[in-house]
Amino acid sequence: KTRFPYPSMGPPLPVSTIANDRPAHVLRRQPTERICPAICSPVLRGVVGIALACSLRRATCSQYLHEHRLVIADAMIRLKRAYSTPSPQDGLRLLVDRLWPRGCRKEALRLDGWRKDLAPSAALRTWFGHDPAKWDEFRRRYQLELDRSEQRDAIAALAQLARTTTITLVFGAADPDHNHAVVLKDVLEEAQKRLGRKNRPRN
Repeated sequence: KTRFPYPSMGPPLPVSTIANDRPAHVLRRQPTERICPAICSPVLRGVVGIALACSLRRATCSQYLHEHRLVIADAMIRLKRAYSTPSPQDGLRLLVDRLWPRGCRKEALRLDGWRKDLAPSAALRTWFGHDPAKWDEFRRRYQLELDRSEQRDAIAALAQLARTTTITLVFGAADPDHNHAVVLKDVLEEAQKRLGRKNRPRN
């Protein structure tokens, strides 16, 4: 009979269940206290005892979560060209181009999703033409497109997910500094900051 290290937890969900069987917008990570109720109850008293209990509680829960890949350490939003080799550190790989990268096979990209809805419109992409001289104006116009209601909801869902899961935005442009994925990353990180301020407890 399988014995789990913490009886209150039960078996961890397979990564495939978490990553593939649920839509991205419903992926959530429970606070440590909810995942490990048996460990998180304070059992030691006194100043020294409480400090020791907190230290053990954090270490034990963190170790369990990371061993079973329920969270990823140092979750962040990353950028990577479609022609670069995928790596385990990429986390969730999302293609954010409207067109499929030329010459790339689906198996080689190892994508977890293709977010055409977050790519620039065809008209804006054609106008920009990856011309650095148009970069500032392109950023402004693209941010306006991402501020539409449907895109805002998608941005908010990804920003929430990126708080606990590393997300890599995959793009095909040759210029790593002047492409729409750079703008999208900035928009997602700004949305993360807003979520942090919203969830911050009020005094």
